[in-house]
Amino acid sequence: MKLYAYEGAWQIDHLLMVGVGGTGSVLAQIIARILWQRRQMGQSVPLLHLVDPDVVEEKNVGRQHFLPLDISMGKAEVTARRLSLLYGLPIMWSNEAFDAEKHLQHGTVLIGCVDNHMARQALVNAAEGIAYLDVGNDRTYGQVVCGSTGSLEKVMRVIQQMESDQPYARREHYYPCQHLPNIALLYPELLQPEPPTPEIQPDLSCAELVMAEEQHLLINDAVAMVCSNYLYKLINRQPLTTFMSLVDLHSQTTISKRITPNELRNCLPAVTSNANVEK
Repeated sequence: MKLYAYEGAWQIDHLLMVGVGGTGSVLAQIIARILWQRRQMGQSVPLLHLVDPDVVEEKNVGRQHFLPLDISMGKAEVTARRLSLLYGLPIMWSNEAFDAEKHLQHGTVLIGCVDNHMARQALVNAAEGIAYLDVGNDRTYGQVVCGSTGSLEKVMRVIQQMESDQPYARREHYYPCQHLPNIALLYPELLQPEPPTPEIQPDLSCAELVMAEEQHLLINDAVAMVCSNYLYKLINRQPLTTFMSLVDLHSQTTISKRITPNELRNCLPAVTSNANVEK
């Protein structure tokens, strides 16, 4: 069976993380460790840029990676300053909402750690053609999606190429996959407003859900660790053989979807009638 892999951009100059809350505050620390290791080995180090308009609140302490002395400070700023001091890395921050024209640069890997549909839609709109890692979670489970396009047409062409008998350029032990479906294709419902339920208020943050025991204390840490491995491979120019990972703390499992025609097809049928899919 052929082995397919996604290579991402060869030149990675920026790591742009939007959302420095439950998952983002954990993931930022792991990324800093990855960058520190590269610097120690004399390798190029992408610039990490954290973007989040929120400030640290008392409810965030202990449930996110913040301390009591951080209260009232911008989440992006306090995280960037602390990690820069610890690892001696230049880390940028923006205490504001994501703005593609202002924050997105050439050679960027985009990382979305947001928890509402409007912020995720803004990221999807800006992410066409670049490596885009989207992280999301619920009470005890979460998903990490590594995609590069919201175009169903592009993904179907990739699948058809995989299944054809035409010559296919090979990279050592794998065949390159040019496009992967992003969160808009795999989870289109995450781009829509959540319907209110009588059990949970729809506007509760991750920290408030933890306090109400509607979210596992460690789910953010779990999905951040999975996402960091995708980033580790992209940053270190190692091909990705999976495009999505599903984390379930209740069953203590992580299941990843491999880049194969069947796996890609199995994830796409639900969106074929979605009018919001860009073609």
